[in-house]
Amino acid sequence: MHGGGWAWTWGAKPDPNLAKTYGNDKLTNPNQTPGGAPGPGDPNGDQPLPPDVVPPTLKDIWGVAPEVTGQIPPLPGGSQPPASQPPSHSPYRVSPGSIRNAETTLLARTDAQISQYDELKAYVGQARSQNIYSSDGGVTEGQLSTKQDRLLQNIGDAVELYSQYINMLNYAAQNYAHADISSFFWESVQVTPNHK
Repeated sequence: MHGGGWAWTWGAKPDPNLAKTYGNDKLTNPNQTPGGAPGPGDPNGDQPLPPDVVPPTLKDIWGVAPEVTGQIPPLPGGSQPPASQPPSHSPYRVSPGSIRNAETTLLARTDAQISQYDELKAYVGQARSQNIYSSDGGVTEGQLSTKQDRLLQNIGDAVELYSQYINMLNYAAQNYAHADISSFFWESVQVTPNHK
């Protein structure tokens, strides 16, 4: 966002009403806002660069999906007070083993993503040692480095969210197994025929 609430988006088509007011050329120039202030593409503008981040190190802490034992782990992301009454619902079928199979598949995909991320992170680190920066007022080393680190951070965040989803699948499987282990059936009433 730049002064007056303007946001410049690469490749976006300008609003026709704004184009009538300011002209299409002013709305498609990343070097300045329609009012003439420096824009996000102006290398001499006063828009500060966002602070650099350190790309995360990703790791699969499970390796393989945990066994479904019915031992309920702590609720991811906090805990909720226990319900005073169990919910009432119609019967349904759940297969904790199928949930674990899904976890295993997703963990394999996560491992592949972590491997690709590590390769990209290493490539970015290696590219920093090469002189690929522009000296004619284009992208500077600091700008490119910051953007690369932010992109790596975004990839790391996406893998983290994916991993949280897998953790919630495990939590669901453990809860279903726990419910099954803790279930009981009312003792059947023995009916004995009256013999005369």
